Amino acid sequence: MRGKPGRPARGNGLRHRSARTQIPQHVGRSLERHKKAFGRAPELYGADRGFFSERNLTLCERSGVEVVCIPQSGGKKVPEREAYEKTPAFKQGQRFRAGIEGRISVLFCGRGMKRCLAEGIERFEMLVGAAVLANNLMNIASWLIKRTTRCHRRAA
Repeated sequence: MRGKPGRPARGNGLRHRSARTQIPQHVGRSLERHKKAFGRAPELYGADRGFFSERNLTLCERSGVEVVCIPQSGGKKVPEREAYEKTPAFKQGQRFRAGIEGRISVLFCGRGMKRCLAEGIERFEMLVGAAVLANNLMNIASWLIKRTTRCHRRAA
């Protein structure tokens, strides 16, 4: 038994439930922000299976998204859905999404994007931008070092 007798365990699960009810709204808001920023719907919309719902799929299709890569969560897949999730476009979209998640992990673990002490969305965006810049500079430096060591080996 967790917690003390007569007291509820830490947390009451409300946060989890409220986050789950916001997921359908998240897809619509992210599509709106993309359209506002780029003037058009994204070509590909990828998300994890927690975002799967018929409403979200319809929302993406109506918005003009060409490839919707949200895998079905739970339940038996109809053959049509199973075939769609095996298409090269769907698989490529999921790989792209996994690559983004890997890049975010690198930023958190190795490039100093641990915690934002500054307040406000603009300052958080600055932190993310600085972490991305640091990551890109480290990649360029690594590439230049590899390149110069190859050139030195050829010359020797």
